[in-house]
Amino acid sequence: MKRAIITAIAAGAFLVPALTSPLAARGKAWGTQKVCLVTFSADTGNTGADSDVVSAELLPLPAAMNRERQNDELSDIYSYGANGYQGAGVDYYIAAPDDAALGITPDMNTSQVCSALNG
Repeated sequence: MKRAIITAIAAGAFLVPALTSPLAARGKAWGTQKVCLVTFSADTGNTGADSDVVSAELLPLPAAMNRERQNDELSDIYSYGANGYQGAGVDYYIAAPDDAALGITPDMNTSQVCSALNG
């Protein structure tokens, strides 16, 4: 029993540095990128009509990808703003979002636009 506890503690010591890697600390490690999972009321045919948004959730990319798989016809992954994530998994990247009716301006980032869409 004592040996099993020591082994478990030793294994945990190796896990902590992986979770606090320099990439993770800077928000660049896979899985730390935040994106907006947008769910529409009906298949919008890639128009992305803001008026059809049922919900918008700010999530880490892996979580958003898993949620999108459950209902891919009605959900898409978006990233917004000059510093928005443009890598694999993002369906739509919009550098300068603009929707005056919702208070969305071109200088907003993913978190801000996602919040406005959920408004």
